[in-house]
Amino acid sequence: MKEDTVSRSEKVSFQGSTGELLSGVVDLPDGPIKGWGVFSHGFTLGKDSPSASRMCKALADNGVGMLRFDNLGLGESAGMWSEGSFSHKVADTVKAAEFMRDSGRPISLLVGHSFGGAAVLAAAQEIPEAARQLGIQVQIVEARTPDELEPAFSAAVRERAGAILANADPVWSNPPALLPQLVARTGLPAIYLVRAQVLAGGLMSYGPDFVELSRRAAGYVGLILKGAKPGDLAIEQPTKFDLVINLKTAKALGVTIPQSLQVQAELIE
Repeated sequence: MKEDTVSRSEKVSFQGSTGELLSGVVDLPDGPIKGWGVFSHGFTLGKDSPSASRMCKALADNGVGMLRFDNLGLGESAGMWSEGSFSHKVADTVKAAEFMRDSGRPISLLVGHSFGGAAVLAAAQEIPEAARQLGIQVQIVEARTPDELEPAFSAAVRERAGAILANADPVWSNPPALLPQLVARTGLPAIYLVRAQVLAGGLMSYGPDFVELSRRAAGYVGLILKGAKPGDLAIEQPTKFDLVINLKTAKALGVTIPQSLQVQAELIE
């Protein structure tokens, strides 16, 4: 571990689940310390993303010190991002909690943004100090091919799952109607990362605008074709996340969407 304190933030590094060194920052309270926590962000975001920085600093201002860290292969962390997965994200969140515990800062709070939310729910079961407070159980079911999707949902139903949070893997996302149709057979509410799945009948989604991300990627291709060196180009991260809600699906499921949530939606079907 290497540390170096600057202002109210402390730079740290710890070994991730793959053995690579992950880079992090601990935002420190100025006054009395009420507790410690770990912030887990989306797969393509880093510790310095606006959402991670603002939220962790706000918690530190209120007495809760927070660790935020770069995912495998992102920002200042070692390794290859393409070799990571949801399971790695969960395991690295557990490693982050272990690092805080070993540093004399056992956590009492897990915060997740975007699909980091799913990661902290899954990781909490392996973090004793968090599991005691969460009071819910997360079941991870994986499907690597379209043929494995239906058995995965059958397993979730057998385990009496109360809801589904779907990852944005191409297996799950193409065509957009594939997953919502399978979920509809279970009768369970589900949240997705891709808005197209909500337009195809899913209940709701929360995530970045992937069409806009593709446009930005095309801009990078143009710069490279004009002679720019890829290593000289800045890595851009999503800063805007949209909530999309399908009220027709909610009605069919017998789910009431609070008005306070509806007013935050970018789009309501």
